[in-house]
Amino acid sequence: MGDDLATATNAAMTLRLDGKELKTADLTLGDWGELEQWMRAKVITLARASFTPDTSEADKRLILEVAFDKAAKLSLAASMAAKKGKAPDPQQVAIAQQVRALYSSPEGLEQVLLLSLSHHQPGITRDEVRQVLEDADNQLVIIEKIMRGSAGGDKPHPKAKAPAKAQTGQ
Repeated sequence: MGDDLATATNAAMTLRLDGKELKTADLTLGDWGELEQWMRAKVITLARASFTPDTSEADKRLILEVAFDKAAKLSLAASMAAKKGKAPDPQQVAIAQQVRALYSSPEGLEQVLLLSLSHHQPGITRDEVRQVLEDADNQLVIIEKIMRGSAGGDKPHPKAKAPAKAQTGQ
């Protein structure tokens, strides 16, 4: 964590689209699950995109079998554990590398930003998110936020459950 208030409070990013201010929000647990599912689907899509007219049916089945296996093993939780050094297993490290590659790709950033922006701008479209990402001023704000180590906003999503209060036994 940095030594500034924006980092300490996880302040929302303010981005602009056609003169309109857009606010980000922290990703909810459901958002992280949706991101994980997007990554899994992306693996399958990339495998299918590798088919050529010369790819035999047997090779297609084999390629998809491998892709489905890789997709099933993708896990944000495993990636986070490997990042913190809690998963020295080489397979977990490989999964973490795959997750980071998808997450940090232009499409991954677009997906994360779409999820984050949709909390305060429910009707935002993927095309609008692309426009936000293409704006140089927005890119600087996003890069600064990422460099501070924070990806979300300042408040939990309104649908997020509040943590249970600890009982004191009194």
